[in-house]
Amino acid sequence: MSLLRSLSDGLRSLFRKERVEEELAEELRGFLEMAAEEKMKQGMSRKDALRAVRLERGSLEVTKEVVRSAGWESFVETLWQDLRFASRMLRKNPGFTAVAVLTLALGIGANTAIFSVVNGVLLKPLPLTVEASKFIFWQQHSRVFEDMAAFDIFGTGFNLASGGQPEHVTGMRVSADFFRVLAVPLPIGRGFTAEEGRPGGASLAVISNNLWKHQFGGDPSIIGRTILLNDENYAVVGVMPVGFESRPSADIWVPLRPVFNPKNDGGPLFIVLGRLKPAVTLKTAQFDMKRVDEQFRTSFPGFAGKDEGVAVVDYQKHLVGDVRPALLILLGAVGFVLMVACGNVANLLVARATTRSREIAVRIVLGAGRSRLVRQLLTESAMIALAGSGLGLLLSKGCLLGLLRMAPGSLPQFSTIHIDQHVLGFTLAVAFLTTLVFGLAPALEMSGTDTNDSLRGGGGRTAGSLRHTRLRDIVVAVEISLSLALLVGATLLIRTYANLRGINPGIDPRNLLIMKLALSGPNFETTSATSEFFQKVVDRTENLPTVDAAAFVTVLPLEPGPDQPFQIEGRRNNESGDAQFRAITPDYFRVVRVPLLQGRFFTQADNPQSQGVVIINEALARQYFRGGYPIGEHLTITGGAATGARTIIGVVGDIREDGLDNPPPPTLFVPTAQLDNEFTQLMNKVVATSFVVRTKAAPMSVATEVQREVFAADGDVAAFDFRPIESLLAGSIVRQRFNMLLLGTFAGMALTLSAVGLYEVIPMRLLGALTRSVFAWLSAQRMLMFCV
Repeated sequence: MSLLRSLSDGLRSLFRKERVEEELAEELRGFLEMAAEEKMKQGMSRKDALRAVRLERGSLEVTKEVVRSAGWESFVETLWQDLRFASRMLRKNPGFTAVAVLTLALGIGANTAIFSVVNGVLLKPLPLTVEASKFIFWQQHSRVFEDMAAFDIFGTGFNLASGGQPEHVTGMRVSADFFRVLAVPLPIGRGFTAEEGRPGGASLAVISNNLWKHQFGGDPSIIGRTILLNDENYAVVGVMPVGFESRPSADIWVPLRPVFNPKNDGGPLFIVLGRLKPAVTLKTAQFDMKRVDEQFRTSFPGFAGKDEGVAVVDYQKHLVGDVRPALLILLGAVGFVLMVACGNVANLLVARATTRSREIAVRIVLGAGRSRLVRQLLTESAMIALAGSGLGLLLSKGCLLGLLRMAPGSLPQFSTIHIDQHVLGFTLAVAFLTTLVFGLAPALEMSGTDTNDSLRGGGGRTAGSLRHTRLRDIVVAVEISLSLALLVGATLLIRTYANLRGINPGIDPRNLLIMKLALSGPNFETTSATSEFFQKVVDRTENLPTVDAAAFVTVLPLEPGPDQPFQIEGRRNNESGDAQFRAITPDYFRVVRVPLLQGRFFTQADNPQSQGVVIINEALARQYFRGGYPIGEHLTITGGAATGARTIIGVVGDIREDGLDNPPPPTLFVPTAQLDNEFTQLMNKVVATSFVVRTKAAPMSVATEVQREVFAADGDVAAFDFRPIESLLAGSIVRQRFNMLLLGTFAGMALTLSAVGLYEVIPMRLLGALTRSVFAWLSAQRMLMFCV
């Protein structure tokens, strides 16, 4: 309250300034008269007495300034004076002001845009996660969570029937508390109740806002309407809010309904989300979940997963762990750009100091202290910083749109990235820090001006001018160092990206069309029904004049699939290992053009009645058979994919199954016709099957014909995600491309700003030569990018 009262008194004093000045002048004159009378009593004349008092007491104006500075109103008044004076000085030098503000706007705008991404991806608060199949027991016995929910992380989605051809929509199975844990209120309808989340509950669905608008026209009467998903009726009970995006992405959510069965825990694993109670730390949650897990083991000693532990990890880190380092590196890189921008503005201020040295000297002679001068000069810097921040904030909106267009679609929290109050706070903090960074050193330099030399108008190389020159040289040296660091990083990323583009994926991507099919309906619960559908679609597709060959595969190349353990028969201690698993139809290798190195491919004769067979890739043969001849050897896949011993009938070339930036993993290939019914049903439920077509024309020109043949084979199956396989190759290195483009852009910005800074310290001829060299380097890099 005292601070507010003082501020109020200070503001009131501004409006009665003239009267206060008159009272102060009257008091000082009275004091001088009293001192002069004492001198006159000693025999001095009135004129000499007044002169002697003024010499003893100093300047009357200085005395007034000292008296004024004693009150709070002095701070308010001098701040207003500093702002008005700074505004006049900046208006008098529009060229300097424009360059300084634009320079800062570039640095601050880029920083704000990158921070918006970091804020949306890394800093948004989310719940915690554990992986387990004991969800119900944890939900009942944990003490640290307000709510706990589970969801099925896999899923092929649903075929939504709405008249005509079915449409594929992504989906998730979630427990009743899912929406409450995420703290997402539904604008229309509701989520699931506890009763609806138990086995035997009604078939219900919550749909996304996007699906509601585009498929159902945004009709508010959607609540209660029945929709057909995978040939089953579901009643819509809720619509999600605009912008909500789950991970993984989904358009429809249906009840999960987990069953408590500790004697047989062979069901699928769920991701379990928990919202912690207030003031509960991650360490406390880990301790409590360890207690609950030990209680579960004690209560059910025969539980199949008794050796498993409980891992409580931050859900945010779980989602963005692979992109977190890259985003932080980019944030550091754009920070370098801001430092270069600050260095440029500091150099401009130091250069401007030479033209203001006489002004500063006059103010020092008139009694202005160094702190007063520093405050005035920092006020000018702050106005530049605020103007640069405002313009930078506007630029950041455009930068953010560009970032989101370039960003990979797999970037977590993509839809939540926007400029909010946290970003605005960050911008203000950057403005304050930049004021100190580029304003303080020049202000201290200028406030230490040599008054004698400045008032004489000396133009020689004084100590002050040499000090200014050294400061500018240091600043430019730092700018060049930062720019070179960014250039080196950008060059390395360009080379890495070029090397990745040159890697052989192990397949021939030319004229190769890929798409996905959701086979989770009741018509695909057995291997024979699924194989019959595959053969029907392949036959109809290969009869098209624009198609050369077609085949099915559970997981596409460059997309990591499930790992399956296996044992090699006849080896000491039954040597075992793990390998990627792919179930394929016979013509798959011919379609993607993978070379056969030993043995033979699958044929239609490799059916459920024939001997179990398997094809391995070269990486597996090299690792487990020392590059020898494994044809005729036997191995057993022990992960449930296909029981019994299988004979190795072929070795094929390696495919980059884990992406272009990873070496080919050991891989097992099994005919789809020889899978167990349970495994076929599970794969159809959790993984969308991929259809690969070798075309004779441009792949996308054949997409409509292929889609028509799929629909003709089964009117309830939707084919979706049509694209050439080149997009899959590009998508596997999209993050490397994103990082390369951003770091290259930041390096170019830093280099441009450094060139502007060099203008003040080196001759134009040398600057021109340096600029030409830089543009030559950039042109070479651009040509390299064009070539790759």
